Amino acid sequence: LTDGRGDVGSPEWSPDGRWIAFLSRGDIGDWLASVHVRVVSPSGGSVRDLTPRLEDLGRFTESAWAPDGRSLYFFLGQGTSLHICRVRLSGRMEQITQGDEVYGAMSLSRDGRRMAFLRQDGASPPEVFAALLRDFAPTQLTRQNPQLRRHWLARKELVRWKSPDGTLVEGLLLKPA
Repeated sequence: LTDGRGDVGSPEWSPDGRWIAFLSRGDIGDWLASVHVRVVSPSGGSVRDLTPRLEDLGRFTESAWAPDGRSLYFFLGQGTSLHICRVRLSGRMEQITQGDEVYGAMSLSRDGRRMAFLRQDGASPPEVFAALLRDFAPTQLTRQNPQLRRHWLARKELVRWKSPDGTLVEGLLLKPA
């Protein structure tokens, strides 16, 4: 069903069965190539790249269909963060989350109005959150390591520099507590 360009993975049927979404790199064997969200009809035909202009999708490994089958949610890497985004079948994309957090393991409610997901940052480990997608104000549902509040933790600082070829590089500097 695919066009043979690059490796593919994480296939997901659309709720109405009209599409199969999958993740694909543009070049075979190039582990640094950006990953794109693509769809194809289960009966074959042309493959549609829903995220052709995105450059930093290499870290995401899953997508989830909205219940109406008109859009997909996926993770977008931005520097040291990982955000939740939505792309419509028309190709229109929007970023749902903001900030320096790392999001993962999302799951949509049956009606598509709520999402559960993991969220972490430099000062806290992954915890389960939920939010209405309409206004996206996350509520924390778990507290896996409450004892961490009693300890001094390293401070995280984002640092950027240019490599010898002029490429902007981003990293994290963890300062001792």
